[in-house]
Amino acid sequence: MFRSQVGLTGGYTQGYVTDYSYLYMLVPEIEIEPRWYHSIKRRWEKGRNIANNAADYVSFKTTYQPDWFAIGSDHEEDIIAALSFAANAGMRREIWNEFTFELAAAAGLACDLKNQNEDNVFFFSDYHFRLGYCF
Repeated sequence: MFRSQVGLTGGYTQGYVTDYSYLYMLVPEIEIEPRWYHSIKRRWEKGRNIANNAADYVSFKTTYQPDWFAIGSDHEEDIIAALSFAANAGMRREIWNEFTFELAAAAGLACDLKNQNEDNVFFFSDYHFRLGYCF
């Protein structure tokens, strides 16, 4: 399955980069993620629910975060245009009718596209928990 999304991603932090002030913002994000649901056949054979791709998966996620704008605190200079690549492992389940939840972990590399940091390429980990509705 090929998954893509365009939206806003957010964060909240306090640290030395922002002079110990609180930083919260939403920034645009474009994501492309091919997924392989490796347990869908096994779940189907056992009679388990596989609606809306309710199965375990692995994926390779590519994300672009441009520095176009930010919604939140007044720290627009802290936005970094970045391109990242991450290997994901996760599970997706349908919990009630069309409602789903997803739990995943990833590790990857990100690249600072405008050379604003000392390290232009850096390692990151990513964890997410999503609740969704399938139309």
